[in-house]
Amino acid sequence: MYKPYNGNKYYNGNEILEHNAKYNIVISERSNGKSFWFLQKCVCDFFNDGSEMAYIKRYNDEVKNMKIDKYFEDENFLKWLSKNFEYDGILADRDNLYFYRWEKGKRIKGERFGNYFSLQRDEEYKSLHYDKIKNVVWEEFIQSERPYLGNEFKRFSGLISTIARGRELRVYLLGNTIARDCP
Repeated sequence: MYKPYNGNKYYNGNEILEHNAKYNIVISERSNGKSFWFLQKCVCDFFNDGSEMAYIKRYNDEVKNMKIDKYFEDENFLKWLSKNFEYDGILADRDNLYFYRWEKGKRIKGERFGNYFSLQRDEEYKSLHYDKIKNVVWEEFIQSERPYLGNEFKRFSGLISTIARGRELRVYLLGNTIARDCP
């Protein structure tokens, strides 16, 4: 049974999981390890029971393959992934997430790990099925500069409904503290 980090030096999400909530909101300072921890959890769940991950961003320009790939390029995460699962990283391709290995200077796709979504494109996903997704991570759900989408919470709820289709999911909304009066 694989488990994510459970120490005290960086963010540890075990306590929030004890509440067994469907929606989990995590707001904290930047660079304390919350994204790393939840990504580890999603990878461990995949290798424990085959459950996949949904990675959500707000705008279409945030879900370009290059930007999604960059999210998964954290050096510590890549070392952990390689050491524990013999994969060199995670790559984005056509709304899918795959593990990969380097072979002869090329990234070779391995197992499919999940999907990534733009909340701005929520209508496009409605008739599609995502039956293996168990964990949903909405990274940077708090905005500091760009506007929120019209009917954003309704759109988000609709996307979660599309992914879940009556199944139980765990949703993690991750954000950085901006100010005391942060929306």
